[in-house]
Amino acid sequence: MITGFFIGESAFVRARIRFPQMSGVAIEEDLLIDTGSHVTVIQYRVVEALDATLRIREHRMEESRGFGGRTTVAVVPIELEFGTGGGVFRFGARVAVEPNPLGDLPSALGMDFISSFRLTVSRNENIVELRPTF
Repeated sequence: MITGFFIGESAFVRARIRFPQMSGVAIEEDLLIDTGSHVTVIQYRVVEALDATLRIREHRMEESRGFGGRTTVAVVPIELEFGTGGGVFRFGARVAVEPNPLGDLPSALGMDFISSFRLTVSRNENIVELRPTF
């Protein structure tokens, strides 16, 4: 089980993010749990922190639409690692990265990831849990 936390009224989980082609280099990131997003998104600053900016240009570009309007994103493979009380969950994922360094898309877990879990969010009970269904 992956447990999360609240910042204000929003639910988050903490993950370590790495690019598969860059073994050993990782960054911790708080990811908003966004059931309204079809895709998982990481902020451009995460890419910069991993010094992977040149690799972004090598990946497929797609248009993404949401409440904030339309933007063009790069779709890249990453590895997500979540600490649990009993060990570590590691997952390969394809995520969207807004290639604009000034972009304001938050890092967020979308339904492409969340749909493999049973999600429990209760602000009253201070519970954020993702339980695998696989």
